[in-house]
Amino acid sequence: MLYGKTERETIELNGWKVGDILEGGEGYGTDRILITAIGDEEFLCKWDEGCSGSFGKETCCTTLNCREWRKVGEAETAKHPRNV
Repeated sequence: MLYGKTERETIELNGWKVGDILEGGEGYGTDRILITAIGDEEFLCKWDEGCSGSFGKETCCTTLNCREWRKVGEAETAKHPRNV
């Protein structure tokens, strides 16, 4: 995983986009996030804590530098990002 100066730059360096599902852990369990929007510096996502298969509410308080994230899939609605 490559790290940028901003969350947006990290997303771009790794080739991720809206609709991508990323997976990562901090040593005590694995979680997933669904990227729902990308701004000038930050991004929005929905969390699937514990990889339960259910994404919760959208949040803007996520940082990508605390875990080693990897892309594991794409949301079905990725073809229509406004519906994510």
